[in-house]
Amino acid sequence: MHAGKLIDRKLKRQQRSQAWLARALNCSPANVCKIISRQYIDTDTLTRICKVLNHNFFDDLAKSL
Repeated sequence: MHAGKLIDRKLKRQQRSQAWLARALNCSPANVCKIISRQYIDTDTLTRICKVLNHNFFDDLAKSL
């Protein structure tokens, strides 16, 4: 499972932009683009994204195993 694609889908479902996520994570929009393009994301970053989007991506990734 591609972690970045999961995040991008969730953003779209919540009708939020990558720029919004960048502001919420206090990082640049370019950094969010890099994160979303990755198949694997470090756990610290993914934890922050889970909190911001109020969604447990770890469950999604575990289910795909």
